[in-house]
Amino acid sequence: MARLDRVGAAKEVAQLGAVIGRIFSYELLSAVSDAAEAELRLALNRLVGAELIFQRGAPPLASYTFRHALVRDAAYESLLRSKRQQLHANVADSAEDQFPEVGEAEPELLGHHWSMAQMPQKAIPYFTRAADHARATYANEEAIAFYKSAIGLANEIIRDDGGQANQRLIETARPYEGLGDVMALTRRHAEARGAYARALDGIPEGDGLWRARIHRKLGVMNQEDRTERERGSWQFYETVEHMNRWYEQHEKKNLL
Repeated sequence: MARLDRVGAAKEVAQLGAVIGRIFSYELLSAVSDAAEAELRLALNRLVGAELIFQRGAPPLASYTFRHALVRDAAYESLLRSKRQQLHANVADSAEDQFPEVGEAEPELLGHHWSMAQMPQKAIPYFTRAADHARATYANEEAIAFYKSAIGLANEIIRDDGGQANQRLIETARPYEGLGDVMALTRRHAEARGAYARALDGIPEGDGLWRARIHRKLGVMNQEDRTERERGSWQFYETVEHMNRWYEQHEKKNLL
């Protein structure tokens, strides 16, 4: 913390970079910062000279990395909570407007910033999209974590809305369905059924197609379970028959 205090006004740039993340680009920093370009470059040079951050490339294509995670944490924690929330909102807003490719390639980053800005309604779609991306690449545990993040934020909205809770349940339906899909894929059928049931709780009665899709998934999973049980029963029967034949053969030998 003392090293940050010694860089003067450049500390504010370090704090803003810390909100963006351990690694941040000059382009995004510049888009969010209120400082003039010359002042921003001077502050970054001072932070590099103090060995608080590393620089790769030259502005405007430069990227910066905090030398140590503890330095980044110190810069981040030195901000008031209300200021952190506002900066997270500014980062997310600038990324959406000026760098839409971030939301497409790494939606979890925007989900994180909107979540930290205490704007869960904006974070939910990004975490759900991040989960969908992870599921598509069979990163199942990562997908589960992102779906649960979206569900947790949706539940926060429901708790805060009070009388609007029933209307807000639909916020949870999409991530619960995705969570059920991953659980079914990984053969965690009990958890999948629970997720699908919660999804149905949030889907309006009038949306027959969506509800039918969930019921179809439940039906497919139940059929798989029945097939598995039948296969297990047949294997057990074959094992018993094999043991009986073995016993009969050895019993005949002993009688001889």
